[in-house]
Amino acid sequence: MLHNYLQVISIIHRPNNNIATVKLPIIFGVIHLQLRFQD
Repeated sequence: MLHNYLQVISIIHRPNNNIATVKLPIIFGVIHLQLRFQD
C-alpha cells in the first residue's frame, strides 16, 4: 500500500504532467478506500 502511495507521489512530481493533477483527488480517494477496507 505504501509502495502505491510513493508511486503516486513520484507521478505528481513529474514536470508538465497536468493529467496527474486532474486525477489527484480520484487517486487519493481510491487510496483512502483501500486503507479503510484493510481494517
